[in-house]
Amino acid sequence: MGFLKFLGTAGARFVMTSQLRSSGRLWVYFYLLFLFVVSVLPLKSDLPECLSWDKIAHVFLYFILAVMIVKISLVNNKKFGFLSAFIYSSCLGLLIEVIQFFLPYRSFESLDILANSLGSFMGVIIYRLIFIKFKFFSTA
Repeated sequence: MGFLKFLGTAGARFVMTSQLRSSGRLWVYFYLLFLFVVSVLPLKSDLPECLSWDKIAHVFLYFILAVMIVKISLVNNKKFGFLSAFIYSSCLGLLIEVIQFFLPYRSFESLDILANSLGSFMGVIIYRLIFIKFKFFSTA
């Protein structure tokens, strides 16, 4: 009886984990599409350059992306989930900046790449410190 109960909970855990994998990936794909569209659309801003809202937005958007990738990596039991989340999200930021270089209405900025990487790094570190160390929710 105990073994059948264990099989039932293991099966339920497998179903829940596989549902989280597929729904989590879907959210990441939607977010990637959102980031790409926002990054290639023409930008009209009446804010002065000195406010640097643009860099804050870059940090925030890539922070969210890194957290999403870490979560998916850990659910899929990836060994290097934190490192891969940082690399993937930073490389995406670099790729989008290169694409913006070729768009006539957008411009390439090296500070944007730095802001993207900073947001990715902060997302990975804060996820590790808060969600893993203090165990706010389970990763499996």
